[in-house]
Amino acid sequence: SHTASLATSNATWEALIRQTGAIPANNGDEVIDVIQALVHSAQPKGRRLALMAMTGGQSVAISDAFGRVGLEVPELSESSYEQLGQFFNIIGGSYPNPFDMANTIGRAGDADNLRKMMDILAEDPNIDGMVYEFTANFFARFWKEEPGLFDEMMNTLDEFRERTGLPLVTVMHPGHKDEDVIPLRDDVIGRGFAVYQSFDRAAIALSREVGYREWQKTTST
Repeated sequence: SHTASLATSNATWEALIRQTGAIPANNGDEVIDVIQALVHSAQPKGRRLALMAMTGGQSVAISDAFGRVGLEVPELSESSYEQLGQFFNIIGGSYPNPFDMANTIGRAGDADNLRKMMDILAEDPNIDGMVYEFTANFFARFWKEEPGLFDEMMNTLDEFRERTGLPLVTVMHPGHKDEDVIPLRDDVIGRGFAVYQSFDRAAIALSREVGYREWQKTTST
């Protein structure tokens, strides 16, 4: 900007980034978001994701966000669908991928359902990673009153991550219950998970990491 030569063709920068394997970022937030993905999630082996949302509207929004950046939301295997159909509550919910799962895991006594879901997805050959939404605005007070339920959920996510070696990133939207949400977010961060404030930020960060890992593979062969 001091030399009146700041404006350069985007194609030039994009070519430079591709050739060097640098990870692009449009602003400071994206830099931090990508670093979270690199440090706090396992290396992605592909673009196929299981998207875990708590409501129907959010399951649409999460699919749109990750689809826009070139990541995939595949159908699960037939075996997975057969097993999920044995316990998943489809009254106000669904599990084709993305998942609308609040009515299946959101109540006391439902912790085992989440564990079953994670076990099924851990064995599904169509999945390369997972994105998990905490609808903290709905459940923060519930988790505050029953902290053991939140701990059970986190332990289950921990077990999935350790068992599969797949990337698992989380989304926790800010909102009107921040005084309850912030301690929960700190807990998730303290357990070493990448936590994003929106689907779009999580999608961009994960897509940047996937692109970087793909570049690494092409240059090492």
